[in-house]
Amino acid sequence: MKSETFSTVDNLTSIQLLMVKACLAKTKDEREYLVRLWEKEVVMDELDYGCFRLLPLFYHGNEQYGITTSHDKRLKIVYKYWWLKNQHLSNQLRVIHSAFADVGIESVVIKGASLKTFYDLGELRPMADFDLLIHPSDLDRAMKIIHAHDFKIVEKLAQYFDKRRDVFQYFNHAISCVHTKNDSQLDLHWRIGSHCSFSFTKDLWDHLDDYPLIPNARKPQLAYEIFMLVIHAIESKNRDNLNWIIDVATINKTATGTYWQEARNLAVSEKKEDLFDYGCSLLISLGIEVPNPGEVKMPTGAIRTNEADRKDLGYRKTARYRFHNHRLFVNWMFPHANRFVKAFQLGKSIYYKYILRKNGYFLK
Repeated sequence: MKSETFSTVDNLTSIQLLMVKACLAKTKDEREYLVRLWEKEVVMDELDYGCFRLLPLFYHGNEQYGITTSHDKRLKIVYKYWWLKNQHLSNQLRVIHSAFADVGIESVVIKGASLKTFYDLGELRPMADFDLLIHPSDLDRAMKIIHAHDFKIVEKLAQYFDKRRDVFQYFNHAISCVHTKNDSQLDLHWRIGSHCSFSFTKDLWDHLDDYPLIPNARKPQLAYEIFMLVIHAIESKNRDNLNWIIDVATINKTATGTYWQEARNLAVSEKKEDLFDYGCSLLISLGIEVPNPGEVKMPTGAIRTNEADRKDLGYRKTARYRFHNHRLFVNWMFPHANRFVKAFQLGKSIYYKYILRKNGYFLK
């Protein structure tokens, strides 16, 4: 049944919202009230992946306040699962980072592995994989090292990546690799994300801080991490990711400085202030202290469809949706280009997806 006490924020379900609000609660009474509503409403076997990733923090916070639930045995198992997974991924990260450093490949620790440094315990910020950023010119050498450490490219991408690496590298920001023996996943980035321009990644290399968990490792400066957190979460519409909300709240508790204004400046520079401001408005609605952007509108995002949707929509409407997504991608990737350059890049993007579909590589 749906909670009648809380309306949804953006596209969060009532269960997701209760869990997020419980994790953000400032007092025991407030948290216990939210936990009891969650306990009454939740069906553990139907929890989505976003909630599953939030369970360690949820369970740990309940323990800190002495709050118990009828699902604690299951929550404890999930907590141990994420503890083990994070320990394993952290070790894999150290191994690959060290292997890169041994041959002179610079790499930057990004995303979950970087953000977990703001938490008291690493397992409170679960990682589904680990991410490293390298220079594009180092990709061939990096791939050889990854293969030597038993990582292989996921099957749906491997053939196309090997045949048309230059094209793949231009239109994508990373390649996903899976360990052949333990299934741990590594995302190797040459660009920080699909929502950021080439110049943004280039600038990021000049704005790094020390990564405290690995000797001589580096991670992005906080303003860059905040910008990427908010932009990615809003563009993906919170899909499988509730941790970004808690990440921001946790960073606010421990960090100092002008990182929010600096992050907003990055958004303006990338012409993504609509995404950034909307993200701030959602955070404010959850009681998190961030700069108030005033009145904002939900930004235009990518229109995602599955095979069943495309059959119902028909060819023409599906084609319009795809054209919209191509244009949006080009505007994000080339925010300062003139209309002629954007038109050229739009044609390249459409042709790229045509090649994927023609050769059976298109991922739904």
